[in-house]
Amino acid sequence: MAKRQIWHIPKLHSNENEESNPRRVTWLELFYDLIFVVVISQTSLRLLGIITLDSITGFVLVFLPIWWVWLGSTMYNERFETEGIENRLIFFIKLIPLILLSAFSADATNSSGGLFALSFVLARGFMLLLWLRAGYHVAIFRPISNKYFVGFGLSILLFLFSIFITPPEKYYFWGIALFFDSITPFFTLKEQTKLPRMSSTKRPERFGLLIIIVLGEAFTGIVSGIKNSHLLNIWILISGFVGLLIGFSLWWIYFDFVGRRKPKNNIYSSISWGYLHLPLSISIVATGSSLNNFISSNGALSYGATVLFTSAIATFLIAIGLLELTLQRSNNEPTHKYLSSNLKIICGILGFLLIPFINLFSSLLLSLILFSLLLISMIYGFYTWFSNDVYDISEEI
Repeated sequence: MAKRQIWHIPKLHSNENEESNPRRVTWLELFYDLIFVVVISQTSLRLLGIITLDSITGFVLVFLPIWWVWLGSTMYNERFETEGIENRLIFFIKLIPLILLSAFSADATNSSGGLFALSFVLARGFMLLLWLRAGYHVAIFRPISNKYFVGFGLSILLFLFSIFITPPEKYYFWGIALFFDSITPFFTLKEQTKLPRMSSTKRPERFGLLIIIVLGEAFTGIVSGIKNSHLLNIWILISGFVGLLIGFSLWWIYFDFVGRRKPKNNIYSSISWGYLHLPLSISIVATGSSLNNFISSNGALSYGATVLFTSAIATFLIAIGLLELTLQRSNNEPTHKYLSSNLKIICGILGFLLIPFINLFSSLLLSLILFSLLLISMIYGFYTWFSNDVYDISEEI
């Protein structure tokens, strides 16, 4: 019997035998994700209290680098995960800039902007070295790693230069850098089609665990809202219960309609599926902060906080609807091919159409209206699930 190899060089996963031997998220990846619980929690603090366009913009500007750090690590593992000791060493090194990102994210658009940018440079710079190492050892991946070097390298340089620039110009550099991050993968689509298909088991599970992390912010918002009120009264009980309904609805809708299904095999659907998880994640985190504001406001939710609450739920529904269009359909899929997604998109649009009239509603009534928009999809899912033949969810997994 051959001994286990201690140190592995990168090697592409083929996923050819995945049906009989599915890949799963590892305990190390779960451990790594714990730090994102802290980072996202720190980032969401800027959506508490008085909500302005600047605070929302600042939140998105800080959340996007964190998203790219998580996504880069996830996609690298998807392609080149190994069982050698170097894999644990790589994860340990990745934790160092993540700790720094967490420490500086809450004040990233103020006094800690330079330190936050430096933390991002360290995180993304290390990931870029990993991509280049993979390209060096895997010839078919080399054209992709070369393009990553140009696109992601420009992003890293812009963040590095921003350290020496004062606001608001600093954040223009961030925006341009994040734009390069966003478009770079699209220049590799032709080369990506030559690679083995990505995992249809581990990758959906990995993204599903990210959604679980951001859903935790929804329940953190409920708990914090109750705690910040310092008094248990009828308002806290009612608003806390409504908040719990909304948080549970987000879980219900994602895992009933998206989380249990695989993205389509083509590269365009695959990359759209991944990117759509970004607005979805942002909307869930924003909903969590909104629930905190809603419960702790004692019914006096500010205009900005009300707009944020409404926009977050509307964005969630539209993102879910669009995500459904990127998913595979099994022969016995109970939901309708177009009705299911269109229903969510229409409800999301209705949510945005509420915004000009939100002053006409109390915060409690508005929260119930927003919950009803979520409830429509839940009722539809319940009806289709139990009105069709018995469905074997294992066929999706």
